[in-house]
Amino acid sequence: MTTDGYTAYNAIPVGKHAECWAHILRKARDAWEVHSHPTDGAVLIAITYFLRGARWYQAQWQVSGIRPEEHEVRLRTAFAGIIQACEAANTSRLSSMGACLRRHPDRYLLFLEHEVVPLTNNAAERELRAAVIMRKTILAAGI
Repeated sequence: MTTDGYTAYNAIPVGKHAECWAHILRKARDAWEVHSHPTDGAVLIAITYFLRGARWYQAQWQVSGIRPEEHEVRLRTAFAGIIQACEAANTSRLSSMGACLRRHPDRYLLFLEHEVVPLTNNAAERELRAAVIMRKTILAAGI
């Protein structure tokens, strides 16, 4: 299961719980847009670099059927770079995000172990979008 970081999902066992990288990227982008501090920008760059490599990794695995293990080391190093950038960030939200990445690397790197684990929960969110819009519309109308 790939989740958005909501704490209620923390009870999902290790090895079955992946965190959504789109939500991590959005937090970094929001921090950069609000504060425009160079250290916040460094987090955004580190995440973008990591995701570029992660997408390549998944594509190679899916096309060839062979896990590109030599690239896994680079991704783990890039992941450590994200944590370091978060720790040096000017924004407390990014600092706490780095602490979470450090505490639960298994959630963020689960895609390295299992080919079917997506980097994001975007597909699931797209499937739910119509129901969420209808719920919000009904609540707003007071029906």
